Amino acid sequence: MAMKWAAFIGGLALIISPWVLGFSAISLAKWCNVLAGLALAIVGAWGLFGESSVFAVPEPIEAREQSPSKRRTGANGQNQHTTSKNYK
Repeated sequence: MAMKWAAFIGGLALIISPWVLGFSAISLAKWCNVLAGLALAIVGAWGLFGESSVFAVPEPIEAREQSPSKRRTGANGQNQHTTSKNYK
């Protein structure tokens, strides 16, 4: 939560920094700070006030290896491997 607040406040600080620090006459530097600050403030605000499921940590993926009793077997009783094939 603190990182989201830091991003939001840092974005606002970047937006006003050209006028506070006195380099608003340099057009390229001013607009770079304003646009970067706007992007950072939007991301921070989205994290703070947006839908929480967007930033949710996904559930861990279950083990892909199945137990031998659950493996698929072919007509001859041998295991069927769908991802690897024996090439000669």
